[in-house]
Amino acid sequence: MALRGAGGFGKTTLACWVCRMPEVREAFPGGVLWVELGQNPSLQKVATSLAGLAAVLTGESPGTYADVPSAAAAFRNALSDKPALLVVDDAWSSADVAHFSGPSTLLVTSRRSGVLEGTEIAVDAMSDAEGAALLEGDPGVLRPLVDRAGHWPLALVMLSGLLRSLGERHGMTSEEAVASLMNELDRYGIATLDELSDADVLRGISRTLDLSLDELGDSRDRLVSLAAFPQGQVVQYETLRRLWDMSDLRVRAVADRFVSRSLASAPGPDGLRLHDVTREALRHMAPEVMRDVSMRLLEGMRPADDGRVFHLCQAGRMDELPALLRDMRYISARLAGAGPLALASDLALARTEDAFAEGLTKLLRLEGHIFVAGLSETDMALTLESRLLNRPGLLEEVHHVTEARPDGGLIALHPMPDVDGSALERSVVVHPDGASQDVDWDPRGRLLATVGYGPPVQIVDTGSWESTAWPVPYSAVVNGVRWSPDGAKLALLGDTSRFSPVFDYYDEHPPQLHALSVHDAATGVEIDVAAFRGAAISFPPGISWGADSEHLAIGGMEGVFLWRSGSGTGPLCLARKDRLGSDTDVDWHPELGLLGHATEGDVGILRHWADPIAGGEPRVWTDRDLRGAGRGLWWRPRGGVAVLALPRSTLLVDPVAQRVLWRLDHRVSLPRWSPDGGRLAFLRSGRLLELWDVPGDGELEAGASPRAAAEIDIGSHQGTRQSLAWRPDGARVAIVRDSAVVKLWRPEQSTERPTRELRHVMWSPDGGTLAVGGSRERWFALDPLDLDAAAVECAPHPFSGRDPAGKRSWLDEVGARREWESGHEPRTFVEFAPGEQAWIVARWFEPLSLCRRNGAETVLVPGYDGRRWGGASFTPSGDRVVAVSGYGPFEKTDFTLWPVTEAAQGEPAARWTTLVEPDVRHVWRVTASETHAVIVANPGLIGLFELDGMRNVCWIRTNATARDAAFDPEGRRLAVVGDAGVYLFEVTPAG
Repeated sequence: MALRGAGGFGKTTLACWVCRMPEVREAFPGGVLWVELGQNPSLQKVATSLAGLAAVLTGESPGTYADVPSAAAAFRNALSDKPALLVVDDAWSSADVAHFSGPSTLLVTSRRSGVLEGTEIAVDAMSDAEGAALLEGDPGVLRPLVDRAGHWPLALVMLSGLLRSLGERHGMTSEEAVASLMNELDRYGIATLDELSDADVLRGISRTLDLSLDELGDSRDRLVSLAAFPQGQVVQYETLRRLWDMSDLRVRAVADRFVSRSLASAPGPDGLRLHDVTREALRHMAPEVMRDVSMRLLEGMRPADDGRVFHLCQAGRMDELPALLRDMRYISARLAGAGPLALASDLALARTEDAFAEGLTKLLRLEGHIFVAGLSETDMALTLESRLLNRPGLLEEVHHVTEARPDGGLIALHPMPDVDGSALERSVVVHPDGASQDVDWDPRGRLLATVGYGPPVQIVDTGSWESTAWPVPYSAVVNGVRWSPDGAKLALLGDTSRFSPVFDYYDEHPPQLHALSVHDAATGVEIDVAAFRGAAISFPPGISWGADSEHLAIGGMEGVFLWRSGSGTGPLCLARKDRLGSDTDVDWHPELGLLGHATEGDVGILRHWADPIAGGEPRVWTDRDLRGAGRGLWWRPRGGVAVLALPRSTLLVDPVAQRVLWRLDHRVSLPRWSPDGGRLAFLRSGRLLELWDVPGDGELEAGASPRAAAEIDIGSHQGTRQSLAWRPDGARVAIVRDSAVVKLWRPEQSTERPTRELRHVMWSPDGGTLAVGGSRERWFALDPLDLDAAAVECAPHPFSGRDPAGKRSWLDEVGARREWESGHEPRTFVEFAPGEQAWIVARWFEPLSLCRRNGAETVLVPGYDGRRWGGASFTPSGDRVVAVSGYGPFEKTDFTLWPVTEAAQGEPAARWTTLVEPDVRHVWRVTASETHAVIVANPGLIGLFELDGMRNVCWIRTNATARDAAFDPEGRRLAVVGDAGVYLFEVTPAG
């Protein structure tokens, strides 16, 4: 077996650890032997090493041998019949290792691959947690230093001694010591540790690197040129072919030399990546080469090429930066290729007085979640252009806009209606492939834990805004998260498949178990896990930590339980419910004890344990005013009042005096106290964050009432889960809403009001008026040239054709409803052709049917089993049908065009299919003109297609759910409506 890795990455340390393991020594009763070779060992050294091994085995003095084969024979003869382990440390060639082969088992450490036939294990950089553990400190404080050292164990060992000295001898805080070392490394490079550190290491930084570089010969300059690229970048072989002026075959041969010596890695078949430590050293060794390489690369780069900003800076051509950062071709390419954080990094290099760079950075901070993976460069350009309409000053400075969208697409004609209010500070994508379900701050207020799916757990560092996904053993959704009071542990609730059978959606009352697990907050390692019964996936049991950060209280369908994780004992039942029903809310005050709320029969029950750990019966308060499935129960910080949210009211109660002190008769959710207990935050109406100033406990007892202080429009919410959490200093509120994004809001006064939520849109026959409808079947007429003008109510709607608000009755009208289908069945829909002489009936998992007034029925797409129909539409002439369908949760999406004929169709006239991007999760509407078709889908996607070949023209992403769309009579404009209001686009051809 061979341990392979760059110098100083811990191969020898790992081999030593293996040799000391008792089970290894037991497995090799013939002994554990060790020999170090080094680079280019002489024949004399090899022979002496072999003679020394033979002497150890025989107990005699080392012999003298004429050559290496004689010494090797003596070594093999000295080996007994008992299995032995021989470690050959720091081997550089297979020829050197071959002298030590024999009946013993070989363990080799090397910087090069292929020195030994058999298993090869890569010993690579340390993880963040491993590096912080080696430096013995707070992972959050030490992480920048671990990154700066390239996660290199050798460098971290040397840094650990320096950190200890700066703290113990010089009285520096961890933050001050880290800052000092970072400045030193930035100024002098990582090799400066040789001068600063007195750590007892075998070789220093410079010596370790020199050994690797000396043997490269002519290839050394080519390795140095790789350091001129950004850290972590995979340099394409095509780029290296031009840079090195070599054939592709020779480029790959040189790259293989670097990889085999652990100086670089090849993450894919098309490029090479330099190890961070090697890059750092080379940049300080040859700074003049970095500038020359960048100058040469810039000559052949397009304006939109990734890395252009980096090379402009490195080449000293910063005067070209302002124009590049205003080039839509570059901006859209950067967003599509590397994302909003990369573009924000580029903008940070601009001068501080550059108002454009500051404005675009702010846009990315607030709306960066819109510009995530799945959109092409053209899509990014169109989406950004639509967002800049709300910031006309920025849009005026952007150039090459038309060139960035050469294929045309949807050009926004009005500012977007879905821009978040001024109280929003930042949006962060936390679950890019799924949705978030819950959020909680760590006690210091730096880390955010968010849970959901895609991935299940993310930890966001709000200092750097970097997120880390935890590899937790959850195969399904994680619904809840709570940080322990001391910040050392995280409790996670979810994974319905871990203890129970797969959820059966056809079982009206299925058994539902939830996994409650406790994890080490620094590493994510699971400490303990238990199962609790809850009502459903979307309504898990309530959980709350005790002040000791050891005990957890859980409220489930069966009652209130107390559990000490890691104790080896199961949960203890504190109070069992008489009947199963909704979950029990719980909250544990560090001084006042544990509260548990439940509803049994026609009464609500509030139980209070002054000291649940000590045991004893709780005080029980039974009252009809307390009944209802709980939507939140929280003790007031620094007070004796609690807030209890019920389905139709919110109460402030005194659990000790058993009195209701105040009642708000509105349906709200997620009431949460500010950390100082002076304010309550509610979510109301799906899109409002309400803040209420609450008088002190004594004033409440005397009859004073809370006062509404602020109302913030946070956008509509259509999912099943949402959560909010105050930062411990009370300056920010984090909200997740069953989406990929967590948003941070400033809890300040706001007069912003929500816009009208719309579900339907139609054009007048002359294209001069838009009619929009909401969820309550009210219609309003709008002027498309002035969407800000007052809307005029009209009933039911002003134009000919069917009212789409009545779609649920269309199945009955055409006789397509089956006996078992409910009146609200979402899995079947009907769409009428112009003139209503034909219509489409689409049922999930069945073929699409075209029906006619004369009774004829044509089955389209026969054999299309296993797919769900998401929408369909006739073209205005009625001679063609477009339909969208997907398999599973739309992992694969088909958008198809069908001619309307009497004969069954085996294949569509045209088709567009996606397996990966964009992530179409739910289709709200499909509509068509004579030349184009549109899909309106979650998450906030509007897709335009040419009917000729079903070519995808573009996708635009919005900041809110869009629900309906309609082309004007000429097919030149597209109106889209949704939860934020009306979007209006021009359909622009290519060129």
